[in-house]
Amino acid sequence: MDKIFLLGVGAQRSGTTWFADSLKTCTGYAHGMQKGYHAFDTEPHRYAAFPDIDTYFTYWSCLAHANPEYKLFSDICPSYCTMDTYMLSYIQQEFQKRGFHLKVVFLMRDPITRARSSLLHMMNSESYDKETMEKKLWQTSDYPFTISHLDSIIPEEDLLYQFYEEMFDESFTQKVRKFLGNDSYAPDFSKKLSVSTEGQIDYDYDDLSIVYRLVKNRFGRIPSSWKL
Repeated sequence: MDKIFLLGVGAQRSGTTWFADSLKTCTGYAHGMQKGYHAFDTEPHRYAAFPDIDTYFTYWSCLAHANPEYKLFSDICPSYCTMDTYMLSYIQQEFQKRGFHLKVVFLMRDPITRARSSLLHMMNSESYDKETMEKKLWQTSDYPFTISHLDSIIPEEDLLYQFYEEMFDESFTQKVRKFLGNDSYAPDFSKKLSVSTEGQIDYDYDDLSIVYRLVKNRFGRIPSSWKL
């Protein structure tokens, strides 16, 4: 089993688009139809690529068989941050049955900076009432929830946790190369990242203080730029 399936589970507005694009530099990378497939979202998504989960897994199996040179596959979908241990275990087993080795990446950005960016993005792109926005914001900000579920199911060697603020240098390149076992990974740090329109939003960011504390407890530190 030498095929790696890389599942990206967030966080939203934390460099996932840039990271997904950077995977194209890897030798043997099978670039699929889109960045994220929304196959395991807790609610229906307008960009869901397949009508059901069976079709999702069949798609990857067919893509792998289409070209034996394909060794790396990915689904980088920030909305997967809400997956529970049952779903993670199910995904792991289904990919294993099809000859894929599942690895998972979770990118984390300063919680308040990320939340502000996410709110602006939602307001600029979709119509959300305040209650829906606040629910979605907390779901995508709850790093401890995502981390605890990943730690429970995915082996340590198959997990890549990364602070967004420390992604854009050569040390990150080496980290990903080792994680994927692919020395061809060569991201372009000059590419512009997605940015939100500037603006002010009335929201109680103090609710996120627990996220800072629990992330620091889990990893022993947080980036110096993370300031509540």
